[in-house]
Amino acid sequence: MSTFNVHGGHSLKCRGASGLLDEVNEDRNVKNQVIELLRAKGHTVYDCTDDTSTTKNGNLSTIVTKCNSHKVDLDVSIHLNAGGGHGVETWGYSDNVRDIGSRISSNVSKALNITNRGFKISTKLYVLRKTHSPAILIECCFVDSKEDHDKWNVDKCANAIVDALMNTTTTNVSKPVAQPAPKPTQPQHRFNLTIDGKVGHDTVKAMQSWLGTVQDGIVSGQSNKQKKYLIACVSNAWEFSDNPKGSLMVKALQKKLGCAIDGIMGKNTVVALQRMLGVKQDGYLGAETAKALQRYLNNL
Repeated sequence: MSTFNVHGGHSLKCRGASGLLDEVNEDRNVKNQVIELLRAKGHTVYDCTDDTSTTKNGNLSTIVTKCNSHKVDLDVSIHLNAGGGHGVETWGYSDNVRDIGSRISSNVSKALNITNRGFKISTKLYVLRKTHSPAILIECCFVDSKEDHDKWNVDKCANAIVDALMNTTTTNVSKPVAQPAPKPTQPQHRFNLTIDGKVGHDTVKAMQSWLGTVQDGIVSGQSNKQKKYLIACVSNAWEFSDNPKGSLMVKALQKKLGCAIDGIMGKNTVVALQRMLGVKQDGYLGAETAKALQRYLNNL
């Protein structure tokens, strides 16, 4: 089994490119899927994403510090591109990741049916230059390309990246010495939820376990104004009021989804969840979204 650092580029407070797609939102969606897929295959993955830095330099430094606190086979930096082009490309500091970079570009290009711009070398990019382990930076597509926007699919992109990593990581990457650190045990959650399309106590507890918050089966501090979007959220497991304070579980979910963090489950958060689950993105957490969520949790 392999060990990875994975992070989405930029920060929620120091955002990247924006156009027809938003880089920070989409790179976090891809990052979350890549991490889940790799962990499901038994690999150790550290999420080195920075969501708090307010400056470019601070963001880069924080990401590199997180990466260098682990000894890994590969650092994976996920971005979206901008500047009038189109297609996918990957970057490395040297030829030691050319095979992986080329495989990722090819896989993503085929999965999304977009241009393959190939693997490129840069000794100037901070993350590639400063990380101790081999590193790859992926520019998944262009945020300002209508062609890329129309073909964009988070699930296909994430699966293409993971397939490329599984085919090449253990055989084609040299491993420079990195700073040693204790290797935490990755939790292996196993849930057996009934697929009933209702987000009640059991489903909420599973979500809380998955997200690492208190497992009491209750989502507190939710807004009456947003209740109309939460059709499948059983009332005795969800607490609504006119003066909501938010929920730690919802904040953890929003962080994982890469959307604004306020602890209130509203339409934007539901859309981000639906995007992750690969279901219709209408902003209403109804029975079909709830069933997809229950299946997702059962498969962790």
